[in-house]
Amino acid sequence: MTFTKEDNHKMLKCVAIHDAYDTKAKDITVQLEILYPPEIRLEGKPKEEIVEGMSLTLRCRADANPKANIIWRKSGHSGIYDIKDHIEFNPIRRTDSGVYSCSAKNDIGQSEEMEITVDVKYKPKINRVHPAPRTTVSLYQTTRLVCEAEGNPPPRYSWLQRIGGDPVIWQEKTNNATFYIQNVTYNYQGTYLCQASNVINGVLNTLKSEEIFLDVTGPPQILSDSFSVSSHMVVDKDENAVIIVFFCADPRPRKTYWQWDNFRLDTNSQTGRHTADEIQPIQTKEDCYEARLTVLDVEGGDSRTYALVIENEKGVESFEVTLEVREPFVLTMMIAGAIVIVLVLICLIALLVCLFKKEKCCFNHGSGFKPASESIVENGCPDNDRADLTTAKTVPFCTNATSKAKIATIGEDRFYKEGKKADRNDNRDGISFGSLDSSVLEPDLRNQTNVTAAATTNNSRIKVHPQA
Repeated sequence: MTFTKEDNHKMLKCVAIHDAYDTKAKDITVQLEILYPPEIRLEGKPKEEIVEGMSLTLRCRADANPKANIIWRKSGHSGIYDIKDHIEFNPIRRTDSGVYSCSAKNDIGQSEEMEITVDVKYKPKINRVHPAPRTTVSLYQTTRLVCEAEGNPPPRYSWLQRIGGDPVIWQEKTNNATFYIQNVTYNYQGTYLCQASNVINGVLNTLKSEEIFLDVTGPPQILSDSFSVSSHMVVDKDENAVIIVFFCADPRPRKTYWQWDNFRLDTNSQTGRHTADEIQPIQTKEDCYEARLTVLDVEGGDSRTYALVIENEKGVESFEVTLEVREPFVLTMMIAGAIVIVLVLICLIALLVCLFKKEKCCFNHGSGFKPASESIVENGCPDNDRADLTTAKTVPFCTNATSKAKIATIGEDRFYKEGKKADRNDNRDGISFGSLDSSVLEPDLRNQTNVTAAATTNNSRIKVHPQA
């Protein structure tokens, strides 16, 4: 017969049947005592994150017969941590974090170990920042700021620099515990602090360190990154030009002046339309200054390069600003319009010359027509009536001894308008056609008072009007 731990403390009844018994049977009942090794379970693990300062109780439940002894152990600790069935933390501290294991043992055997991790969360704590509270570094050198903090979860670091005065604005420079500055400039001079933060149960916890002041020393340096310092400036004519340059210097500058061409103007002085103001400290940045040059009613001759020269015990620095004087818009448009008109006139003249040359070329070579140098009229035409068609639009000629006509304008003929070609034999209008190859152009004598003859050669037309 096999028993399990579930049969423990159950009643077992034994019955004996025999005829010798008065009742023919006898029975006996006993309670079963099942011995078995321990089995354990852990209780008390919280559902939320464990925060430093709260209470925590962990229980190790053992099921065993005979009763088992409970043993607690903690990782990182040699030996037994506790032998009670529970361990209590009230309040729990960050040092209580670790892995706890529970096991049970009796005369029958030993249970397996069960583990529970206790991770105690706590807000950031800054242990040290250095160098503090003030450090000095030379311009263009290397330095670093270090922040050491603890927290669970591990804190997120931020090195912040104060920029601006009122209200105070802090700008993040890095999110590492160590802030390395490879090339120190005056932009890095100022007040810094370390900020450590973490999140526990959805709540942000932040802690700030004491302030550190970083002091930069060296020759002057132009603040072209943090301030709007431009090397080119455009101003309308007759307006006032104000050139502003921001710079830093530690020690304070001993010489500051503006120069252009071969002229030098010290700060806090004036000449003509040029005024160099005394340098003014920048309220929000220590050891930094503003230099200002004003040029009144600028003219075209003021378009030049102006240089600011700064000198202190550590060295010299200069910065150039190019001033461009812009003509008013109306004058600019007038100049542009005049240029356009000149260009248009040049184009028109060129076009007319081209057309003139082309027309002359057409008369000389376009149709292959070349009149003879001598008279085209025979049959007794007088010599003083001769003319060259290359030099005149009308040519006198005679048809016979008693009739004389004049060759008139060379040009368009109505018989060829609109692409229609007239019949050369049609002389209903008193017009007859002939060829220049003929020695005499015979007019139509049907109407002696209004006779017109036309000659054609290579699509050129000559209209002839008879004379009385």
